[in-house]
Amino acid sequence: LYLYFKNKDDLSHGIYLRGLTALKSFFQEAIDSRERGIEKVRAIGEAYFRFSREHTDYFNSMMQLRPHEIDFSDPTTNGMRCHQCGEEVMAIVARAVQIGIEDGTIRPELDPMKTAFTLWGQSAGIIQILSAQGEHLQSYHGISAEELMRHSFDMIYHALRA
Repeated sequence: LYLYFKNKDDLSHGIYLRGLTALKSFFQEAIDSRERGIEKVRAIGEAYFRFSREHTDYFNSMMQLRPHEIDFSDPTTNGMRCHQCGEEVMAIVARAVQIGIEDGTIRPELDPMKTAFTLWGQSAGIIQILSAQGEHLQSYHGISAEELMRHSFDMIYHALRA
């Protein structure tokens, strides 16, 4: 194993990188499938939820990464590749927001990158709640994972809409 990876961190970052690469594909397909910016943003959220369901191990590993553990001095490490790919993923989200601002479907005063990070945090939080409490929500409140995600997307949509 260590013929391919420098150390344990490089190995875990390699796994994380595979997940990020898959997520990037999910997001790219999502934005390519919609015209208006606000629709692209919603499609990204739906793709993130689908990714978390179809690639649970990758999603969970991505939630564990600590950027302060990445060696930014060596561009050949998987940690640095993770950072670069993560920036590309966030750029896709920010670009969708920017398109929405330009086409008039998203409020013009929003900063695309700040909005992208906020959307990521909101979506990841809901997904983690569903992962930990999904059965409880269904059993005791009659709320399915899909219903809660849809409700979350609706709230985000209304918050962004111009």
